[in-house]
Amino acid sequence: MSNEDRNVIHPVDGNNHLSSGAKTCVVVTTLSDKLSQLKERNWDDFVKRILDVPENKRLVPVEGICVDKGQICLLQTHLNCTTLDKHLHKTAGNDHENCVKVVMPTVETAKYIMDILEGMELIHSYGFLHPGLSTKKILVTDQGACKLYDFCLKEDARHTIITKKNENELLEYNAPPEVVSRSEYNCESDVWYTALVIWEILQPGSSPFAFGNATSTTTQKTVFENWPEKYEEIRNEILFDCWTTDCSSRPKMSKIRSSFLETCGSMIQSEVSHCEMGTDYEIMEDLNPYERTLNALAGSV
Repeated sequence: MSNEDRNVIHPVDGNNHLSSGAKTCVVVTTLSDKLSQLKERNWDDFVKRILDVPENKRLVPVEGICVDKGQICLLQTHLNCTTLDKHLHKTAGNDHENCVKVVMPTVETAKYIMDILEGMELIHSYGFLHPGLSTKKILVTDQGACKLYDFCLKEDARHTIITKKNENELLEYNAPPEVVSRSEYNCESDVWYTALVIWEILQPGSSPFAFGNATSTTTQKTVFENWPEKYEEIRNEILFDCWTTDCSSRPKMSKIRSSFLETCGSMIQSEVSHCEMGTDYEIMEDLNPYERTLNALAGSV
């Protein structure tokens, strides 16, 4: 949902009548008064559905619910984290116009890709979509784990994408044709945007489309930029299939994850094994990829 779709009450520390009875710091989310009156979102159904999803490390944990003035509120764990977008771009103080693009090690890039694909496959299996997914809608914890949040029920996706378009939250040259021309949104649209997120991880601040500044939805997607040489080791052509103009020709999220697992799985497993053996990487695990990259850059000066 967009920022105007929901009210977010930031971290609250206290006993929120959780099943464990323990105190925890939570973020409280509920539907905005405007949308509650319009009845354009199935908020109660969303909350019921999200409570049915087993705890998963790719999603922001749900602590429970509460009722405030007749409105159901969702309680989620407050994490020490930032957005993936901020991880990929370093700004100097408040100078947001001049930023340094963070280039992560290949294994960290592979891990981030797999985290996101696993999370997207999971929410699809429970009937959720993530309209207009971007690096700004993915959290990265202090331990370097990606977590998804702010998705919606499949049946609410069209209303959500229309709201985002009206609020100019979407870049049309990067959007799938069905979103630009018909304001439609489906699982295949999620595939498109997930592929854009992967490209942003590979090439921060760039578009995969060679004609990225064009306005035509037919010519802009016919030629793609080259795969970044730095990440040739995890090259996967299935990514380019995600941007076909015909929705039915795009691969399923499960197929994309399986394909990248074949490409990246052994590399990630190798690093996990190193951590279990107590190598230097285990020490580096205390730093997130962003900090590791900056430390590496500082060491090379």
